[in-house]
Amino acid sequence: MQPEWLDGSGVSVKDVRTPYGPVSYTLRREGRKLVLHVPDSVRVPPGGLVLVWPDGAPPSRDTRVNGQTAPWQGSELRLHSLPATVVVEPE
Repeated sequence: MQPEWLDGSGVSVKDVRTPYGPVSYTLRREGRKLVLHVPDSVRVPPGGLVLVWPDGAPPSRDTRVNGQTAPWQGSELRLHSLPATVVVEPE
């Protein structure tokens, strides 16, 4: 089960400094699904933005980025273009 702070509007991170410029995103739970949104104001670094699944092995169900099935590489999902809405349905 995910933490309660992902319920409702979830969490928002705004303009966190990185070597490639500020990063902002929102993360929330919708039913069993986790929804991450990264706006197009974020600059994509070489190699993409990397989402690391915290439980080791990635979810076995479909993960979608902007409506398209997206493959995990080990426990990492890379985003190469923005804006991106990532929908993950954990076990």
